[in-house]
Amino acid sequence: MAAAADHSEPWQTFLSAEQMAALLRDHLLEPIEHVRQRATLTPAEWKRGDALHPAELSILTRARVRESSPATDPTAAANTPTSTQRKPPAPQP
Repeated sequence: MAAAADHSEPWQTFLSAEQMAALLRDHLLEPIEHVRQRATLTPAEWKRGDALHPAELSILTRARVRESSPATDPTAAANTPTSTQRKPPAPQP
């Protein structure tokens, strides 16, 4: 991470696969899979003459748009950030 920052590439977000899945679900997406960079190519394709190699701290996530959402499914949770259902008023002090 420090190497990326040294080259003007500051990392602004650090999420585990589980945190990414939760964030996607909050935005009406359903995670399908999490894949490490090394798994995206065959071992032969990673044999390169340059410095590019798979980073272990990067995980790619594939997701699809959910068919139901709080806007279309009355049983969907009202406490998700993307919910369009009314939330109860905050208690008054």
